[in-house]
Amino acid sequence: MRTSELIISEPIPFYKAYIDVLGDVELLEILETQLQNFPNFIESVPENKLGHAYEIGKWTIAQVLLHIIDSERVFQYRSLRFSRGDKTPLLRI
Repeated sequence: MRTSELIISEPIPFYKAYIDVLGDVELLEILETQLQNFPNFIESVPENKLGHAYEIGKWTIAQVLLHIIDSERVFQYRSLRFSRGDKTPLLRI
């Protein structure tokens, strides 16, 4: 499936801006590519830079990376529930 084939009501509209950044691409190809790209990117960040934040009170590089990883876990969990047909409502805090 290509990004241009997504029905806008399928992804929550909040995520549309993130999808649009990709342009019209094959989603499965991007996911497969990122399996290598993201770990390579993480490994390319020097250890002494992980604690860097561009301003006091802003997230460090390590905190941003952990946020991305945590978000992926949430999306994987939601995908698992969807694939199992789990209709239990997700809590919104």
